Amino acid sequence: GGRVGYAAGPISVHVAYGKTDGATDAADIKYTNFGFSFDAGMIKPSLVIAQEKTGGGAKMVAIEPGLAVTLGAGVLKASYARHDLKDSDNDYTKIALGYHHNLSKRTTLYTTYARVSNKGTAVATVHNNGLSNPGVTPGGNASGFEFGVRHAF
Repeated sequence: GGRVGYAAGPISVHVAYGKTDGATDAADIKYTNFGFSFDAGMIKPSLVIAQEKTGGGAKMVAIEPGLAVTLGAGVLKASYARHDLKDSDNDYTKIALGYHHNLSKRTTLYTTYARVSNKGTAVATVHNNGLSNPGVTPGGNASGFEFGVRHAF
């Protein structure tokens, strides 16, 4: 895969492509995404448009607007994603809410909650692979919570 981007002033635009080889050509998955953000100071809106395609003809398109709001030493993050599986009612949506608190320039405490709502027989979980999601009852929901410490060396 690969990624290219452009950032100047408050604008950031990126395009990425990747491919995962499966056991057969039909099991191959190709990933393409486009991202945009605008840093307006305290508020930073963003948009990601992504597509996943298998060699077998399955196709998923996702549109994910997001927002990051600076609050003192921290950043509150929120996003909503709509994942549409082509020629199917087996779509899903995902919401996520997180907070990153900067303890220093190199150390951050973080937490995130996400919830996926499946339709039809969709089985998406709280991760980013739209065409291969085991572990959820068809049409059911999934949620996840994370917290941790990130330190840059």
